[in-house]
Amino acid sequence: MPAYDILRPYLLSANGDGTGTTNWNGDYSASQGRAYYAPGAGEIRLAHRLIVAVEDAGGMQAQEYGNLGGALTNGVAVNIRSQGTITNLTPNLITTNSFWGAYCYDADVKSWGAGNDLLVVRWTFTKDGCPIYLDGDQGDYVEALFNDNLSGLLGHYFLLKVSERGSSYSWNPDSPTEVQEDTSSVGVPTDAVAPPSLGVSLT
Repeated sequence: MPAYDILRPYLLSANGDGTGTTNWNGDYSASQGRAYYAPGAGEIRLAHRLIVAVEDAGGMQAQEYGNLGGALTNGVAVNIRSQGTITNLTPNLITTNSFWGAYCYDADVKSWGAGNDLLVVRWTFTKDGCPIYLDGDQGDYVEALFNDNLSGLLGHYFLLKVSERGSSYSWNPDSPTEVQEDTSSVGVPTDAVAPPSLGVSLT
């Protein structure tokens, strides 16, 4: 039975590799903010899960974003580029705390009775059908875009969990479920390979 690579966390960041800005609580109303992760040249990654953490003053409500006192005007967008194809995962932009739950189901506000609240969101792509296939040579990425003033938030983080595999991995785009296992490296489950023009179902 093949071994599977461990999931590795990367914060969506200004530079796409976990460096630069990672706390997206600035004012993006005049200039769009972009947090993203992109594998490097020659790298293939599978994105399995996105964790969103929004920290703000206690008393978060469903109809606002964080505890900003109301919904965002423009909202947060989450997009992927997989094998050269861009897919918008949030056709209705996320303007409130409750919208995260509508897309991901797993959304919860953590409160410790005093102090700040923490909205935590778990978007598991494998539960939508399959992980997201990211090819560094094709410029693939996962991104979140911001066009509102989020400076009232205390923390706004996006953590992507991906599996990493070496260049010995072989994938045939004409037969998406055909994977050549290299026993000297990491084995790959056949159901974890996304076909060309990947789209992620939100139903």
